[in-house]
Formats: sequence, C-alpha cells, structure tokens
Amino acid sequence: SKLTNVIESKKGNNCWPSTGCAIKETAQVLLAKDRINENTDSIEAWLLSKQAPSAELSWFLQIDINQRVQSVCTINVRNSSSQVTVRTDMTLSGNPGSCLSISPSGFWLKVNNNCLDDTFRVSCDQDFITSLLYQRQGSQTIFVSPSANSASSLGATEEKINSKCFKTGNSCDYEGTLWAALAIDKVSEDPKPYLPYLLALAPENKRFFPNTFLYALTTGDDQYSEIIQAQQQGKYWQAPNTAYDRFYDTSLALFSLQSTSAQEVESAKSYLTSIQTPQGCWNSNNIRDTAFILYSGWPRDQVETSGTSPSASCTAAGYFCVSGVFACAGTVLNNYDCPGFGQRCCNSPPAQL
Repeated sequence: SKLTNVIESKKGNNCWPSTGCAIKETAQVLLAKDRINENTDSIEAWLLSKQAPSAELSWFLQIDINQRVQSVCTINVRNSSSQVTVRTDMTLSGNPGSCLSISPSGFWLKVNNNCLDDTFRVSCDQDFITSLLYQRQGSQTIFVSPSANSASSLGATEEKINSKCFKTGNSCDYEGTLWAALAIDKVSEDPKPYLPYLLALAPENKRFFPNTFLYALTTGDDQYSEIIQAQQQGKYWQAPNTAYDRFYDTSLALFSLQSTSAQEVESAKSYLTSIQTPQGCWNSNNIRDTAFILYSGWPRDQVETSGTSPSASCTAAGYFCVSGVFACAGTVLNNYDCPGFGQRCCNSPPAQL
C-alpha cells in the first residue's frame, strides 16, 4: 500500500509522472498495476492515444508470379485502379497509380507516405503472391513482413500496412515504444504493429538493448543469439554506449530470458549474488537497480494484495504458457497467469513457427 501511494502521488492524467507524462514511465506503471490486478483501462487508453504511424520507414508492395511467367496485375486503392506488368524476371513496368511508384530496383512498388493507411487490392491474370517489405529510410537492410497472401489467376489479395510507434511530441520515442509494446502485450493487446519500427531502428538504438525487448515480444532466434553472445565475461550484460549501466542492462537480459533454460542466466545470477552490498542490494544500494534485478532474476509468483486476488496458474489449469506474439495458435486466456515476462496463457500448445 505504501508503494501504491507513492505511485499515485506522482500520477498525472492517467499518465506518469505528473511533471511531464512520459511513455516509458506510464508503460511501467501499467505493468505494475496489471501485476497486482488493478484495472488499467485508462492507462492503456492514454498510451494508445500516443500511437501514430512511423514516418521513419519506407514500405513496398511486392508481387511474385508463381510460375515466373509474364503477368498483368490490377491494383485497386482509393476507388481507383491501375495496371502493372510483372515481367518474367519479376521486374515491373506500367503506371501503378498515385499511391505507388516503381522502386529504383524495379522489383517492388513503393507506397507513398500519404497512402500508408490504405488497403491495396491486387489481382493478376496468373497465380501470384503479394507481400509487404519495409526498410528504415537511409538503410540498405530490407525487412520482410511475416505474412504473405496468395491467390489463383484472376483471384485477389489485400495488403494493408499496420505500422506504428508511440510518439513524444511529434517524434517517435524508441525507448518509450519498447516499453509500451511490452505493456500492451502484457494486457493482451496486439503489439505486432510496433514491431516493424522497433526492428528496423534497432541498430541505431543499441544503447537501449532492444534485443531484450524484441525477444520478449517475438522469441526470435536472432534476438536470442545476440543476447546470449552479448554477455560479458560470462557475468553480466552492458549495451554499447548504454543509456543506463550494467545492472540495469543485466536486468533487461534476465527478464527477457526468464522462460528459457539458458546457462547464461545462472552465471549472471551467481555473479550478482557475489557482488551484493552488505545490505543485500546492488550498485551502492541503488533502489531502481536492486528492484529491477530482483524482479528479473528472482521473480515471485503473483500474490494477493488488498482488494484483489491473484490470477490462476495457467499450467496448473492444464493450459500452455507461450512466448511471443505469434506463438498462440489458439485463444489467449486473460484470466490465467504465466511466470515468464512476455508469456501468455494459451489454450493450445505453442505454434511451430
């Protein structure tokens, strides 16, 4: 109750702190209040009011013809249609309309920024597949969206860009979006719209250790490997030019790996116990770092607080704790609790990705 009083004393209009509502701190409060089974609808609404399309990304529509034969494709958007020809080498020609332009490589259709919220309906006279690609502006790295759509000759597919960030003022807040995506995921909303922005801008935001958040959200093999390889001296983690310190960054790594059996977790915990202060704390008895280390390295089961009751255990009820936004092939069960950060209770076994 004392801690709740401290949090409430710093509350703004459903955001924190009152002296300047911030996305990161508000997301962290949402996580804390969800943990003790308090209603978080108003906090979630404030966060979602700060989301907007991420202008830092360029988007492309790709059309592949199954048999690698020439095909004419019609694209409908905004109640108008245009045609492009897909050649045998999969390069494009024609006039794709006002919302699209043929990319310099000739293989894709670039989506103009004023059409990012539109739906593109594609039909070709041969069997075909459509998908969306994206890249950070100024980067050579191309990312492929996790889903593609196929149709037979004269059938149709639809593609719609769903990419957002959380903004502070008029600019995307990368660290804030990392925490807000975790918080949104924890309250069982879909965090997938934030992944393109977070993935594409991760290389220039390494100081926030983004792979820990991305692994908690997606359980991606690449993110897992990079976290494991980033451990220093088999003891701790510290991001390049870290925004914080090795205690905070080690906590980020530990919470992202909570649901794994990585040996690096045990070695980090052994290191941490060896450097505790006489008071049992860390980093000269720093409260934030000590709390985060305990939360990440030695998580407790959810306990009853005044006026609330803990959620039932997911696995004890015969269901499955799964990690990552793509892992549940069935239905997410919001009334059951899972121990690992980023895990959710699913009524079916983990999907094979």
